[in-house]
Amino acid sequence: MLGLLLLSAFLSPAQEEEKNVRTRKVNSERIELGKDELAYVRKGLSHEEAPFTGTAFTEESNWRAEVTYKNGILDGPVVVVVNNKVFSQFRYEKGKKVVE
Repeated sequence: MLGLLLLSAFLSPAQEEEKNVRTRKVNSERIELGKDELAYVRKGLSHEEAPFTGTAFTEESNWRAEVTYKNGILDGPVVVVVNNKVFSQFRYEKGKKVVE
């Protein structure tokens, strides 16, 4: 118990909020760009009101790709796995691919 109190003293409010948020995953077929060019999750004939935050994935028999969005913008890791091995891994920061 004391360890948790000490740990929480060192976590910023953003870090503490982030660890409590469950990562949302949706099939990329449900992602669509709105008029504002942000990504939204399609819901029936329209889309959700808030831009998408979470991971969108595409999956076939021998490969899978995952991309991360924050507030409707590509922001975070992109991972492509082929035959159960990481084929490609890179990241976006605020919609721009990070070149390392």
